[in-house]
Amino acid sequence: MECQIECLSDADVKIMKPIRIHVDHLGKADYLAFVCDANLGASGDTEEEVIANLQDMIAVAYRLLNRFSTSGLGPEMLRLRDFLRSHLCRPTHKKAAADTPTV
Repeated sequence: MECQIECLSDADVKIMKPIRIHVDHLGKADYLAFVCDANLGASGDTEEEVIANLQDMIAVAYRLLNRFSTSGLGPEMLRLRDFLRSHLCRPTHKKAAADTPTV
């Protein structure tokens, strides 16, 4: 089954462009999901669990790969980082006026 991930449970990472994924049911309680355009996947016992696990994996990979300079990554990791950067971003958090202390 092919579908798209349009949001993540991680509030620190936002999806700008939906990510196409493929979910396979391999047997009784074995599911595998992977990003169609990148070398990134996850497994789970149910369809819901495997998609949630893949969402978490996407957010973790994005945060981790953005910590490295270009020279610190091999070609496949650079390709994955570039793919994730083209689909994800970190939201800007602005403090509300009520949150700003007065002096």
